[in-house]
Amino acid sequence: TNASVRPYIMVNDKFVLNRCVGVLSDEEMRQIPYPRLETALHVTLKCAQAGSILGYFGSRIFYYSTKVVGKGGPGKPKMTPEQFTNASLKVSRNFMLGGMALSLPMFVMHGWQKHIDQEGYFDRAYRIRYNQTQIDVDRASILLGVLYGGFFAFRSKSSFLLGFPKGLCWGTLLASTYNHFNSTQELIQLKSKQASESLTD
Repeated sequence: TNASVRPYIMVNDKFVLNRCVGVLSDEEMRQIPYPRLETALHVTLKCAQAGSILGYFGSRIFYYSTKVVGKGGPGKPKMTPEQFTNASLKVSRNFMLGGMALSLPMFVMHGWQKHIDQEGYFDRAYRIRYNQTQIDVDRASILLGVLYGGFFAFRSKSSFLLGFPKGLCWGTLLASTYNHFNSTQELIQLKSKQASESLTD
């Protein structure tokens, strides 16, 4: 076991650097312990992100379609903007927590059905560590989640867990959009360069 492993939190400094800074050297990457746990944490975060997005936008579509927002409907009381926001955030929170709760049995069942051994988990964790765009999305979603959660906790006198899923949702979407824009621009530049080189040949 690597000497820098913190035995109770099951991560080490290389894990933290990879998530906070980005891709490290190959030797440093191999010093990150517990690839199965690392993969499980990745799956849990993906399920939490998906749940927060589905709950946030799904609740808004539902409340608008059932006419409980805006002018209201026959026999249905109109929601105030504050009530609507709180209700939407609660649904997003519940979906996020539900996604996290489902992630563990999903992860265990997938590993059991696919007969994934320790080497297989190491291969998956290794690819996660080198996926810079995915690391950027995860970092942005958690950071924005913490900022929103802190704002709701200290300024709005609400629960941290009401604000966190909103930040997680928007951090995931904004970072994914930014990565998609960057990859599109790089592809355009590559095609332009190839076209220029073909003209000069």
